[in-house]
Amino acid sequence: MERFVIAEVCSTIAAWKESGKEINRVSINISLVTILQEGFVEYILHHLDTFNLSGSFLELEVTERMVMKNEEEVNTILQELRRNGIHISIDDFGTGYSSLSYLYKLNVDTLKIDQSFIRSIENNREVISAILSLADSLKMKVIAEGVETKREIELLQELGCTDVQGYYYSPPVPKELFEEKWMAGKHAGLSSKANTA
Repeated sequence: MERFVIAEVCSTIAAWKESGKEINRVSINISLVTILQEGFVEYILHHLDTFNLSGSFLELEVTERMVMKNEEEVNTILQELRRNGIHISIDDFGTGYSSLSYLYKLNVDTLKIDQSFIRSIENNREVISAILSLADSLKMKVIAEGVETKREIELLQELGCTDVQGYYYSPPVPKELFEEKWMAGKHAGLSSKANTA
C-alpha cells in the first residue's frame, strides 16, 4: 500500500508541476515494515527519476518507536534518502521511548509534536518549550500536530512554535478538493500530506 502511495504521490506532483502549480513538499507516513523492505530506497529514487522530480518534493514521516526498534539500520536508510534531497520527519514526537540520544545520531529535518501534548497544552507548556529548545539546538524544524483551536495557536505562538497542522485549518480532504481549495488563489503553495491509512 505504501509503495502504491509513493508512486501516486510522485505521479500527482509531476502533474501539478506540468500544469504550473506551486508545490511544496508532500508528506507520506512510512511504516517500519516498508522502510526495511529490500530495494525501498531504490524504489523511491526510481519514481523520482521516472517523473523527473527532485527529492525535495517528498517528506517521509517515521515514528519514534519505529526508529528505536531498528536504530542503526533505519538511520542508514534515512540518511541515504536525505542525501537524495528527501526530507525526514519524526512523527508523534514525545510518545515513544523518550530517549534523546538517538536524535543526535539521526540528523532528521523535522520533529512533529504529538497531538496529545497539544490537547492539554495548558499543562504541557514546559514540555513543548523543551522540545522547541532541543530542536533549535539540533537545527531541526518543529511542527505541532492536531491543532484545533485558536487558543492553541496563540499559546504555540507564545512558545515560539509557528508551524502547525490540524483541523483548525482543514480536515483531510480528497485530492480534487485539495487542488480546488488549497492550490488556487491565496492558499496556493501550502504543503500537503498523503496518508496511507
